[in-house]
Amino acid sequence: MSHDIRAARTTPAIALLLAAHLLLNAQQWPRGQSNIVDNLIESDADRAGLDGDEDDPRLDYLERLRRHPLNLYRADEDALDRLPGISPMLARSILSFVRNRHPTALAELDSLDDITADALLTLGDYTTLDSSARITLPEAIVRLRASSALEERRGYLGMLHRRVVRRDPVTGDSLKVDTLPLGPRYLGNPVAALARVQIEASEWRAGLLFEKDAGEALLVRDTSAFTYADYELTEATPAHADVRTRLGAFLSAYADGAAGPVRIVAGDYDLEIGQGLLLWTSTGNFGTAAAVTAPLRIAHGASGHTSAEETRFLRGVVLETRRGALADNLEAMIFASSRSLDATLDASGTGADSGTVIATLRSDGFRRTWSELRRSGNVSETLIGASVRSRSAEGSSGLTVYSTAYSSPFQRRLFYEFSGDRITGISFNWHYALRGTVLAGEVAGAGGGVGGIATMLTRGTHLEASLSLRYQSPRLAAIHGDPFGSASGNEEGLYAAVELRPLRSARIEAHLDLFNTVERTPTVPFPRAGHDAAITAEYRPGSAVLLSLRLRSARNLNAFTVPDTLDRERKRLLDRDLAGVRCDARLAALSGMLLLHGRFERTQVQYDDSRPAGDGILTMIEVRYRPTRSFTAGWRVALFTASTFDAAPRIADADLPGRISSSPLSGDGYHVAMFVRWQPLDRVLISGSFASTTYNDRRSISPGSLQEIRGTTLDVLALQADVTFQ
Repeated sequence: MSHDIRAARTTPAIALLLAAHLLLNAQQWPRGQSNIVDNLIESDADRAGLDGDEDDPRLDYLERLRRHPLNLYRADEDALDRLPGISPMLARSILSFVRNRHPTALAELDSLDDITADALLTLGDYTTLDSSARITLPEAIVRLRASSALEERRGYLGMLHRRVVRRDPVTGDSLKVDTLPLGPRYLGNPVAALARVQIEASEWRAGLLFEKDAGEALLVRDTSAFTYADYELTEATPAHADVRTRLGAFLSAYADGAAGPVRIVAGDYDLEIGQGLLLWTSTGNFGTAAAVTAPLRIAHGASGHTSAEETRFLRGVVLETRRGALADNLEAMIFASSRSLDATLDASGTGADSGTVIATLRSDGFRRTWSELRRSGNVSETLIGASVRSRSAEGSSGLTVYSTAYSSPFQRRLFYEFSGDRITGISFNWHYALRGTVLAGEVAGAGGGVGGIATMLTRGTHLEASLSLRYQSPRLAAIHGDPFGSASGNEEGLYAAVELRPLRSARIEAHLDLFNTVERTPTVPFPRAGHDAAITAEYRPGSAVLLSLRLRSARNLNAFTVPDTLDRERKRLLDRDLAGVRCDARLAALSGMLLLHGRFERTQVQYDDSRPAGDGILTMIEVRYRPTRSFTAGWRVALFTASTFDAAPRIADADLPGRISSSPLSGDGYHVAMFVRWQPLDRVLISGSFASTTYNDRRSISPGSLQEIRGTTLDVLALQADVTFQ
């Protein structure tokens, strides 16, 4: 057993002794320190596919509510249930209580039978009952951020070369071949930068965003005369070569406002419709922090694109009529988009029938190398559609139709089960609340395939439960969809969750997700089946202490079997059984100035005979210190060991406002992080973070790739400034 494993098992005992000492001086959990943000961060970290940094619009929304709390006397259910942890049923109960009882203090909501201590903390942080509170407009918020790894990666060190043929100017004969260095493979410097301006004035909002990933150049001069393959043999640059200047970074802008009975969104925008089967481009889902509401999507139509996500958005215009403009309780929306996508193209056909087809659409948004730059913006997409929604006191239902055309057709081979250069989709969705029960769902068809999802949420005394059924055929062409479950399609599943509140200070939630591949296809040659289940218990023994325990079990079975040489059935491939436990303890002390968070996590993974079992252990201690209202500092130390990637633990953080960072910790090592937030003026916030990860079981990080670091330590430094102008 390594030294880090022994330390990982002894550190919890030290943490418990320290917590017991501080518990004697524990104070009430302070305002502004509810664990709602921590729950959001953990939900994103547990979500498959999040690896690296992501600007989450939910965090920006919560930061805005810190400055301008939501007034419960003027709020509606759509605004209130955007708060993570506030379900649609609880939102309706809160608003009914406010309108009927006319409370003057949020503490009076404690008389609601179905409200929890966490919900009260959330309401205290982000809502108000002060009817005189007004938002001062216009308001402009400027965010500037820069971050960089302190170690050089292979992409900045390895040189790209070109072989150029030198010819006699008179005879044209070849004289020699010169080898010329073209510079590093990464075209830009290692600094990642972001600049964003958001303006709000009355009923209008506007935003401008610039983002450059590490390794990207601001501007690049490109020509089709070269392929930029390493040691490419070519002639000198022809005089007639088409040379153009391309933007290597990401630039986005939008305007959102009302003009009489019509709301207009122009520029880059996000679109949320129904349950996300066909159209859901925003990155944050406000219901994922709780297991019961996880399958329920709360769609908010069109809104300006405010995150640095470079692929999931639309670019064009949206016209939306307000309720009553056309007819009572009827809303209509027309949306159009025209933009370029990043794709990998393959040659198709021969002779006069030759052309290119889309092998796959790229979602990373990187333009660091010549190959990444060449496949960026190489496919044009034109989308036009309309949506009609009918609203009533109990809920709403809507119908959406759209058509999308591409400059190159999709190829039905490796990544897609549909083909062609045009996709037409239609969907019907509903969301109703009837006597403590929410019924929501969507049925859709696109590209020759169909899909559907239906969810029921119910609420009783000390109980919430949900049940969701989903189905997506492999030929459902949901390019812009992001539904609960499998966004790639070809899946059917059942999800059930329950939350019990036996005490005001205790909460138990459990969920079970059963899934199965609909059919065997070229993209899914080995149909899969399995489950993912977890049970979480939280308890507040005092107003300043929060204890939680999570047990998780996951199984992924491959249904494909083959006979061996003796005609015996061979074991299923890719079988994986995962079992994990996570223990968390949070403590507030010194009148709320000191917050402590300790975690112990262990994950074990069993495979079939083809792979050895995996084991992962994480021990973490986090400290946040806020001696004054204008200054906060935090430290985080973690020891980890993981023998396989599936067993690797994750540490997620929001050390910088508005940004979630998460990455798996595979191998054997330790992680140290620090952050500070300083508010020298009421409208100025300066933040900084430093994270260092050291691996003891390797000589290099990400070997063989352009991200390779020749060393055992990865250090990342980031600085951010947020300034508000009024």
